[in-house]
Amino acid sequence: MLTITDQNCKLDGIPYTVRWLLFDDGERFPILVYSANGQPLFHPTVYTIALLRGRGVASNTLLADSRAILHLYVWAALEKLDLEESLRSGKFLTLPEIESLAQAMRQPLRALLSEQAYERVGSKRSGTDSLERFRKRSPDGRGVQVALNTTGMRLRYIWAYLDWFTLDHLAVVKESDRTAYESGRKRMLDAIGARVPTLRVRPHEDARQGLAPQILTKLLSMIDPSSAENPWKDEGVRTRNQLLIMILLQLGIRRGEALGIRIEHIDLRQNTLLILRAADDPTDPRKYQPNTKTRDRKLPLSDGLADMIHHFVTRVRNKVEGARYHSFLFAAHDSGRPMSLTAFAKVFHILRKSVPDLPDDLCAHMCRHTWNDRFSELMDSLGTSEENEKKLRSYLMGWSESSETAAGYTRRYTKRRATELSIEMQKSLTGEEDKDEQGGE
Repeated sequence: MLTITDQNCKLDGIPYTVRWLLFDDGERFPILVYSANGQPLFHPTVYTIALLRGRGVASNTLLADSRAILHLYVWAALEKLDLEESLRSGKFLTLPEIESLAQAMRQPLRALLSEQAYERVGSKRSGTDSLERFRKRSPDGRGVQVALNTTGMRLRYIWAYLDWFTLDHLAVVKESDRTAYESGRKRMLDAIGARVPTLRVRPHEDARQGLAPQILTKLLSMIDPSSAENPWKDEGVRTRNQLLIMILLQLGIRRGEALGIRIEHIDLRQNTLLILRAADDPTDPRKYQPNTKTRDRKLPLSDGLADMIHHFVTRVRNKVEGARYHSFLFAAHDSGRPMSLTAFAKVFHILRKSVPDLPDDLCAHMCRHTWNDRFSELMDSLGTSEENEKKLRSYLMGWSESSETAAGYTRRYTKRRATELSIEMQKSLTGEEDKDEQGGE
């Protein structure tokens, strides 16, 4: 068994951190420990093992859950609050404390541990005063905040943990105190649940869009290994990153699926690529194993993409020292180890930083959106029915035929196309069409 620290949670001054336990069978299990001595926190560990792991929860979900509980314990430490002792004694979180907790969950961990937050550690303050200090973290009263869905996820995980903790303790509460204890825990849980933010954005309507045609053209030109604008110096790295982005754009697969591609999954005689789920793969040495969230499927490769893969494998990858010890298609160019999620993210970070015209939120998933936009346009030009389009899209994306995700992409394209047609009609009534054709006045 190998223990690996989660560097994303290892910040200076935090009394806790998350560590990965990597077992011989490939299972990856996150555990919340004290930073000073590496000892697990008893109750969070029991909760994760007995309840979550017993339900077969995926390792990445366990990690998100552990990080939320870490956030809870860090907040309690900053408040000088012995959370577990308070809950055992029936001193449940007050409304000001719950409001302070909800505010804290809206912040990145680094922001929560900022200089202003550390000022509060020296003495115990009231929940009302703590809330006011949170409100004044920045001139606009909001400070650095995470996305609403992240805040909601944290609060839901914390709610579930506190529900389990207090329900478990209820079994040893004296008979005469049980009614009061049950009433207090319910008020606390109801108050926390009421602070879980509700997302008002309608699905797919205001979601991230794919790349505009001119931006896509710019990106394709820039990642060409021969381009003077290519931000990478090494020829091999240029070739690898071009192939990586072309696979994302041409196949619409997720980042975990791309990083999970093995050479034996590629059939260049039939020009196909097999996308396989391989959770807890014992042969994958990466501490964060890139996972395939969708179904297994075999995708066709164009001649051009197949040639690009063949060139990379035979002319570039085979020269990377260390890459011969594994069969993952994408490897780190310095060590030869399978490309990590961190290295993958760095590719897009460098692209965003190097080219001002590229979107600030350019990422792998935007390539997936771009694929879906192009697929919608193709289906529209072929006159494919909505039902058949949904089935085709669902197979290629790895979704079940009953999934509403495919229908959402169709609806979004329909809305965009309807907007374009409406503008064209309006222009025809005002004579703007003629001006556009003549170049305006």
